Amino acid sequence: MTDDDTLLPPRRFRLLAEAEPGLLPRVLAPLARRGVILEQLIVTRQGAALAIEIVIPPLPAAVLRPIAGNLRQIVGLVALTEETLAGIAIAA
Repeated sequence: MTDDDTLLPPRRFRLLAEAEPGLLPRVLAPLARRGVILEQLIVTRQGAALAIEIVIPPLPAAVLRPIAGNLRQIVGLVALTEETLAGIAIAA
């Protein structure tokens, strides 16, 4: 098994981006292209921005790295944090 095949623990991405039409499809597209079904999606308006929290299930490194890279390139992105949810069980 290579490092790219290693299943990584669930991840939480928190994004803050300018609130504009088309933002949510741009955020979800990298996940949908790879067939990833979200564990959780929370979107909250904060003035002129949207705070978005995404929790994804365990994924191989080869799948996770491009998703994280795509999220960092979203037009209008103000901030992005990524958190490993080690020790947290995701319902099957």
